[in-house]
Amino acid sequence: MPYKLGAISISDVGKTVTTGDVFVITDKNKENRDFFALVEVKGNGSHEQGLVSQALNLANEAYQQFALQEPEKRLENVLTVLNEQLPLIFKISWQKIASNFNACVGLIEDEQIYFSLTGNVRMYLLQPNLIKDLTEDEDPNRSNIFNNTLSGKIKDYDRLLFTTPSLTDYLSLEKIKKIITTLPLHNAIAHLNNILGAVPATTSFFSLIIKTVNPVQPTAINKNIQIKAKDSLDQMLEIQKNTTKTLTPPNLVDTLKQHFLRKWQTKLHERRPNQILQPNYLDKLKTGAKTTIRYTVIIFKKIALSAKIAWRSKLTKEALRYLAFLIAPLKRKFLTLNKKQKYLTIIIIICLLLLTQGFIWQKQKINTLKNNQVYDSQVKEIKDKALSAETAIIFNTASAKQLLGEAEKLLNNLPQNTKEQIKKFTELKNNLTILSDKIWKVTNLTDPEVITDFKDIISTAQSKSMSMKDAFLYVFTDGNQVFAFNTAENQNVLLDSFERVNKASFFPKNNFLAVATADNKFYKITENEKVNIPIDLPSDLKNIDDLAFFGDNLYLLDKQAGQIWRLSYVNGKFSGAAGWLKEKVDLNNTVSMAINGSIYLLQNNGSVIKLKYNKKEASAPLDVMPALKNPNKIWTAENSERVYILDKSTQRLVVMNTAGQIIVQFRSDKFNDLKDLVVKEKEKTVYLLNGAQIFKITLP
Repeated sequence: MPYKLGAISISDVGKTVTTGDVFVITDKNKENRDFFALVEVKGNGSHEQGLVSQALNLANEAYQQFALQEPEKRLENVLTVLNEQLPLIFKISWQKIASNFNACVGLIEDEQIYFSLTGNVRMYLLQPNLIKDLTEDEDPNRSNIFNNTLSGKIKDYDRLLFTTPSLTDYLSLEKIKKIITTLPLHNAIAHLNNILGAVPATTSFFSLIIKTVNPVQPTAINKNIQIKAKDSLDQMLEIQKNTTKTLTPPNLVDTLKQHFLRKWQTKLHERRPNQILQPNYLDKLKTGAKTTIRYTVIIFKKIALSAKIAWRSKLTKEALRYLAFLIAPLKRKFLTLNKKQKYLTIIIIICLLLLTQGFIWQKQKINTLKNNQVYDSQVKEIKDKALSAETAIIFNTASAKQLLGEAEKLLNNLPQNTKEQIKKFTELKNNLTILSDKIWKVTNLTDPEVITDFKDIISTAQSKSMSMKDAFLYVFTDGNQVFAFNTAENQNVLLDSFERVNKASFFPKNNFLAVATADNKFYKITENEKVNIPIDLPSDLKNIDDLAFFGDNLYLLDKQAGQIWRLSYVNGKFSGAAGWLKEKVDLNNTVSMAINGSIYLLQNNGSVIKLKYNKKEASAPLDVMPALKNPNKIWTAENSERVYILDKSTQRLVVMNTAGQIIVQFRSDKFNDLKDLVVKEKEKTVYLLNGAQIFKITLP
């Protein structure tokens, strides 16, 4: 049995107390197969609108996912997905959702309908002589949002109505039945929308109508009924047209036209009939009108020519003199006219100017309307992509990133010509920023924990790097001072008489802090005192740009020599220096080095070179947003499955796994001078050196 579906969705954004939507999906692969859903939630803010969109998108994705199953099983699987995912989307328990959530989900295949209801949605069967409520009472002890499914066969003359309570609050079921059973479906929907348009804007309506399509019998009675229905509809449209005309205020040109028409008719009624029809009077009127129109045309031509010359010559003295020369004869001709002709000429000129202004204004209005329509379409597309991206976070992060990028690209092309457009642009940009942080796992720290600030102790020196041994954090400066902070007792210690430090790193295998000086000497710090370490440096060493430990070996980054030198620690001495790289690798842009079995070289453009087995294994920009602008430190260690990167320019700490997938990003406006970091993974703690401050961050 063929059928048609129609939806009513009326909601005034910002005014109604609920928000919702209705959608119908027709299966292109099979006739008489449709999927439908109706959703309504309490509230009408952007958050509630987003929840509605996410719920409908979730239902659609689940419906497409189980496309090959039988109808009833397919619906059951869709409802299972909704029961599992809706609490995650709403971020509340299903019991709280049920008290604020009205919905129906169903599908039709051939003559069978399968559906499920929740909340206050009602389902009615409407026939010419029958109204029946088929809604079942909800089980108070149910364990899900959608607890059961109903099914049935659609018969001839059946009309099914799924609706929220607001429709039956304003219209009786008898009247609804009469409209639906009498009019064609699209006319019935239009008629109901017209009636409900008069309801206060605080009320929203969401309904779905399913109507069987019966073959029309070619009888006189049916024909007359159709003609009457058409006449009734035509009368309704004519009344709406006249009402619109009556309520539309006339423009200035129409007002003047009506005024002069009434005045002219009054003059005619004041004259005697024979005087009105007198030939001499009509001849004089025609002659005067022709003369006035001729002079008016001449005046406009002269004005247009003068304006053209003045525009081209930028109103020079010659142009002004020529303009006066053209106007002079017009003035003389105007003075030769009689009083009535002068008045008539002035009136015609004014009317022509007003008419021209009206055309210009109308064109501007049309252009403005078109621009507003395009603008509203762009804003809607941005919001739709943002909502789709937020929904995709749960299932497909790559898709969410792509949709976010498309929304940001559309936003960059959004006009900002008015205050309202600038305000809307700022609002959309802020929303996309929040969404971007969610997709890229950015945690914004408003007030990160400061464990110490030593600017008053070493106010003349600048911090350079930081390392840690036991409970002490050591901050090295550009002078001969070392600042130590005891994390266990929260005490500051200033160590003097240290040689200028170049690089420092903790040696886990032998449990000491190794320090390289500016003149390539090595010592270790023991009980806050320095102890020299013997070392046999390679003869080809140019400079120590960074150092790191792995196992018993010390690795020295030498950018100028294009080499990474490896030395072994044996019997209290570093020796056996040899070049680790077996192929040429460009090290000129390397800013930091870290080792966890592979060697990671952080580049100043935000990419990372990964080395393994003495050669380059990979090199690629990191998949992170915002993109790294000025990275200055990378950290990992033996047995660590994470890589940590500081980016000074974007005030961030990026934490990712060794495959390059983001785990978390920490950002703060307080991170205004990031220098170095120390990671204690067992304690889930990161210490950040920021100028003269040390921040403490807890890892997830």
